[in-house]
Amino acid sequence: MSDVFDKIGIEVKLIQNFALIRETLERMGIKDRKKSLLYPSCYCLEKDGVYKIVHFKELFLLDNKPSTYNKGDELRRNTIIYFLIKWGLIEVDEEIDTILEDKIDILNHKEKHLYTIKHKFIKSRKLNGKVV
Repeated sequence: MSDVFDKIGIEVKLIQNFALIRETLERMGIKDRKKSLLYPSCYCLEKDGVYKIVHFKELFLLDNKPSTYNKGDELRRNTIIYFLIKWGLIEVDEEIDTILEDKIDILNHKEKHLYTIKHKFIKSRKLNGKVV
């Protein structure tokens, strides 16, 4: 990764363990109820001990791929970060003030088995660091 890492996502401090945050993020995104699919919107990215929550479209930029990341995606990412803070999983230094609560689907544990989790970003060999 280059300095592009500095320009994407929101830096966070993990309060809970990494596995719990990864699993929680996997259940937050956009549902396709007809096909019983959930598309996770965000991932936790770690580089040199720095953790960031990034929208999957931001990850395309790290992979030198075209991205349609826009203000709506930023708001969706910020909404997910807002919930992670509210649930005591992470802390952030910057203020998360604008959220789109009605634009995020969150699967609870009881319904997770009813959905297939489908990732829109697949880590390439070129991308260094840990993406989960």
